[in-house]
Amino acid sequence: MTKNITELVTQEMPAFMVTNADMPVLGNENLDSDSIETPEIKIVQAMSKCRQKNEADYIKGAEEGQLYNTVTRELYEESIDICFANYKTMFALYKTIDAKTTVFKGLYGSLEEAKFEIGILVAEGDLETSLTIKRSPHHFGVMVQGDALQNVVIVMAGSNERTSKSLNSRISLSGKSRFAKVYTVSTVSKSNSSGNFYSLKIEPKGWASETVYKQAEEVYNFTKEA
Repeated sequence: MTKNITELVTQEMPAFMVTNADMPVLGNENLDSDSIETPEIKIVQAMSKCRQKNEADYIKGAEEGQLYNTVTRELYEESIDICFANYKTMFALYKTIDAKTTVFKGLYGSLEEAKFEIGILVAEGDLETSLTIKRSPHHFGVMVQGDALQNVVIVMAGSNERTSKSLNSRISLSGKSRFAKVYTVSTVSKSNSSGNFYSLKIEPKGWASETVYKQAEEVYNFTKEA
C-alpha cells in the first residue's frame, strides 16, 4: 500500500533530526565558492520584479520599502541587523536597448576590466554609446537574526552610494576592525524628479559578540582573496 504523501513530507523538522542535531551534514562536500550564491539583501521598489506576478523572482506579499533576501526569498518587515565584514568597489556594465530597457552585461573587479569588456562588445558589433559602466559598492557581512547568522551582501549603488560612503567613513573613523560593530539596516522613503523610491538607512546597534566577530572575520578573509 502506498503511503499518503502528507506522511512522507512534513512542514516541521522530523523528531529524528531534532534528537540527532549532531548528525553529519552530508551531500555538500563538492560545493565551492563558484557553486554557491551569496544572498543579497535588496529593497522592494515599486517596479521590482519581486512584485510582478509574471516574473520568476515574484515574492507573494512583497511591499514597497521592505528588505528581502534574494536566495531565501524571505521578506523583512522593518529592519535587519548586519555586521559588515568587508568592502569592495565593483563595476557593473549595462547595455541600453531602448528608453525602457537596460540589460545587465556583467560585474567586474576594476574599471579597467569593465572598459576592456566594452572593447570586446564594440568589436562584436555593439554601439559604444549603448554601454555604460556604473560603480557598484559591495558591502559583505553577516546578518544577525537572534541566534542565527547568515553571510550576505548589500550592493549600495545609485541612490544608496551616499549611504555607502557615510558607512565607510563611520567605520574608518572608529579605529576598529570593520566587523567590530553590528548595524541596523532599514529603509526610508525619498523622492526626486523620477518619483518616489526607498533608500537604505544604517545606524549602529552595538558591539559584535565573539561569535559574530569570528564569522565576520571568516567572511573578510574569504572575500579578501576572491
